[in-house]
Amino acid sequence: MLSVNPERNLLRTKMIDAWKKYQKKELLDPYEHKIIKVILEHPEYHDVFNNPDQYLEKDFATNDRSGNPFLHISFHLAMTDQIEADQPAGIQKIYQSLLQKNAGDHLHVEHRMISVLAHTLWELANDKNPWDDKKYLKALSECC
Repeated sequence: MLSVNPERNLLRTKMIDAWKKYQKKELLDPYEHKIIKVILEHPEYHDVFNNPDQYLEKDFATNDRSGNPFLHISFHLAMTDQIEADQPAGIQKIYQSLLQKNAGDHLHVEHRMISVLAHTLWELANDKNPWDDKKYLKALSECC
């Protein structure tokens, strides 16, 4: 079956392949390690990766309460990249501060930060305003 959206499926396939390699105890590259870390922290998505044929081509409805596992994991990866690179500058410090405020619960902090990122991207797409590092960082610092 030809994919409706081959670009979307490239990342989905990378996640699925990383999970398969992890299950077989095969050597993972650094990016696959990041993927696996997120998947392991989200057991609610394990069925997706254990049954990839059911989900690879699935269009997840925006009103689906269970959400899109591939999008969610992608947001975690994006947030991790931002924090590791400290881009925008200051996000690492905000992350560390939020970790302290939230008793080191990195998953809670990441989820709150991801909500800010998703909202910021939604606003960019809908309001046509340019990216604003200061506004984004301020929203992150107040997220939890």
